[in-house]
Amino acid sequence: MIHICLTRERYVRSPPCRPWEDSALRVERSSEPVPSSEQNAALVVDERTRLTFGCGGIAIGVIQNGIAYFLLIYYSQVLGLSPSLAGMALAIALLFDALSDPLVGFLSDNWKSKWGRRHPFLYLSVLPMAAFFYLLWNPPAGLSESSLFVFLIVCTIGLRQSITLFDIPSNSLVPELTSDYDERTRLLTYKTSGAWIFGLMMTVAMYTVWLVPSEEQPIGVLNEVGYREGGLVGAVIILLSSFCCAAGLHRFIPKLHAVETSPRSLRLFLGQGRQALLQPSLRALVFSSAFSYLSSGMTNALWVYLYSFFWELTNTQISSILVANLIGAVAAQIVFPRLARKREKRAVALSVAGALLVTSAAPIVLRLIGLFPANGTRELYVLLWIHGVVQVALVVMVTSIFLSMTADIVEQTQLASKSRNEGIILATQTFTQKLAAAGGAALAGLSLSLIAFPQGDGLEELAPSIVLRLGLAYLFGAAVLYCFSIACIALYRVDRERHQQAVRVLEATE
Repeated sequence: MIHICLTRERYVRSPPCRPWEDSALRVERSSEPVPSSEQNAALVVDERTRLTFGCGGIAIGVIQNGIAYFLLIYYSQVLGLSPSLAGMALAIALLFDALSDPLVGFLSDNWKSKWGRRHPFLYLSVLPMAAFFYLLWNPPAGLSESSLFVFLIVCTIGLRQSITLFDIPSNSLVPELTSDYDERTRLLTYKTSGAWIFGLMMTVAMYTVWLVPSEEQPIGVLNEVGYREGGLVGAVIILLSSFCCAAGLHRFIPKLHAVETSPRSLRLFLGQGRQALLQPSLRALVFSSAFSYLSSGMTNALWVYLYSFFWELTNTQISSILVANLIGAVAAQIVFPRLARKREKRAVALSVAGALLVTSAAPIVLRLIGLFPANGTRELYVLLWIHGVVQVALVVMVTSIFLSMTADIVEQTQLASKSRNEGIILATQTFTQKLAAAGGAALAGLSLSLIAFPQGDGLEELAPSIVLRLGLAYLFGAAVLYCFSIACIALYRVDRERHQQAVRVLEATE
């Protein structure tokens, strides 16, 4: 059996320690084997747990797609708020949201209560998430432009902060629910694919149920009543799914780590953040995620431009691409856990990221060299539809494996710093994602200016040179930026053997 003592350990599950002269870690080994993490995890994480944890992704997907696809056009074109003010309000809320991620992670790492470290935050976020989402689509009537601007800022900040209170602690539960190298990937795939599946289902429903043209409003996306009704349905889905996730995982509270004391100070916050970033593998993931989300932020902002003007698809065809994306998310949930099982995560991440790079760039490269079907042909639409399935499946896989790799750094940090900082460690992904995605959107806007993309009436007949530059701008985001992300993944060093060794050492304290 392995006997270990960690000095200054603050967790209830750890035994009292004696001070050691020169080291914070003492290990005495014998030939008796230690039970593997896979055996322990199999007793806890079953299909019910995976589905319950995945429910948390439903709320996140509904909110994120609502903000990404509809919020700007609703406030600027339907409610009459200046587009510049609407964009400013969204940017302010995103800045607040990104800065709060590490703080919420730190608080949930060091919170002491009868419901453990994470669940107070999960329960606290349920009602505000649903309420702010409903209010966002149902503002009071008769507001002036300045009042509407303030209302949008308050509701968006409130909604994003509520998401943070839910998303960071729920992600932080993964290293506690299981130490199994493969099961972590499976859990996070359920949540990530759940976000994509239900987010896209809600988007398709908006276009086909609530934002359809009518005699009163021939332009479907300007239907104010449709936004209000969709906001109500979305709020109910958010309320039920987030509560099911929190309540469904409540039974694990006695088995989770709990702090004996709850010291919270700026010095401790900075110290724990520094300890986490001292891990080379975490730094590699932070830089990789930065380039990855910079790439996706840019390409997502240019997506509608690309499909409307480069590929010249109709609105109906573009909507059907969303259905293809939905199928891709479902396929990822089914296939990826089996694909990643018993394989090294870095190798899987490099393979999947490389496949995503090729998939994203291939259609444009083939068009530039004259090997892709012409616009307006059925062959082009079919290929782009299949491309939508494959691309989103790969995006879900990359996102899931990145989060799983981040979760594996928890044990490495605990060995070095004597404390579990799951919240701070997992928050590095969401913090990087939000800032880099905002930067990617800014790059997209800069690109449109640099290629002199016209506005208004100039869109009717685009010069071939403008269309070509649009494709090249998208290719830069999809390929060049993403190459840097892949290069950073290669610097990640936590493999299966190193992870299991750390788990065995830490399990000996419990």
